[in-house]
Amino acid sequence: PTPQPRMDGPPPIRFSSATPQYLPFLNYSPHPIMYDDARYPTAMHLHEALKYLPTNPAFAEHIRRCPDVGQVHALSTQLESQAPNSVRSDWLAVYLQSMEEVLLHKFRQHADLLALLLGTGDAPLIYADPVDTYWGEGGHNHLGKILERVRAELRREAWGLA
Repeated sequence: PTPQPRMDGPPPIRFSSATPQYLPFLNYSPHPIMYDDARYPTAMHLHEALKYLPTNPAFAEHIRRCPDVGQVHALSTQLESQAPNSVRSDWLAVYLQSMEEVLLHKFRQHADLLALLLGTGDAPLIYADPVDTYWGEGGHNHLGKILERVRAELRREAWGLA
């Protein structure tokens, strides 16, 4: 008989808008985040606002108050086109690190989300969006990789090792 390939570790967890149990892993899930004494409706709101802090707090506030998460990215792009110098100068260098910080805040502030993330164990996390060449599996899977790092950090905190 032909030997079967052995898989080391747990199977990957694929999440997307089509997996209701993992919707909280998405940046547009309706889980508010407190950051610097302000409430951001979603992780997407906070991440886009950070693009303008501290250089243009008025733009950041405009994004924070955007009522439709589906319009946050378009609003940020519009604001940037109006005043390109308003984006923090190191944004490209800190873009991914900034998202990691946002997600750490999100999962620390919502015990149910923390339990959901830690409950994934050591499974690889894959943002199952085949057309997203940056955040999803259609490219770099940055969202899945960031969530894995956030999970590891929060696990260390839970064990008092951080």
